[in-house]
Amino acid sequence: MPSAARRTGGHSPPLNYSRFTIYDSRFMLNKLTVILFIILCFIVGSILVVLPWVQPLKLSYLFGLGDWGDNYFLVSLARITGSQSLQKAVASGWVRGAVTGLGVVNLLIAVSEIFNFRRSVRELDMDTARHTSKGDNHTANEIQSH
Repeated sequence: MPSAARRTGGHSPPLNYSRFTIYDSRFMLNKLTVILFIILCFIVGSILVVLPWVQPLKLSYLFGLGDWGDNYFLVSLARITGSQSLQKAVASGWVRGAVTGLGVVNLLIAVSEIFNFRRSVRELDMDTARHTSKGDNHTANEIQSH
């Protein structure tokens, strides 16, 4: 068994030794989870950095998306609440800067996760294993009590 762990780089041993080696699906799922989290952080961060500062295309008015301080949803909310100052506050440079700052934080999280990819997968794998073993013991105790 130590030679199998050495061959797989210390990860879970393969389920079979055929031409196409199948690794523990939990480990691959954890890798995919971290990759999707990185992609999500990049998408949300990019949108939050760019959206407050760009002028919309002419087609976007068809979908109710106007300028940052003059879009359909914000105007509707201002009408419902009766607060026109809400629209002015959201259109201010301070709020735009705060939203851009949140976008930068998302981008930094994504870059950090890329540089710490193996550590993140390992921690997620340990956490998953811990919850799985607790669940197995709980199920075993329930079976013994019946």
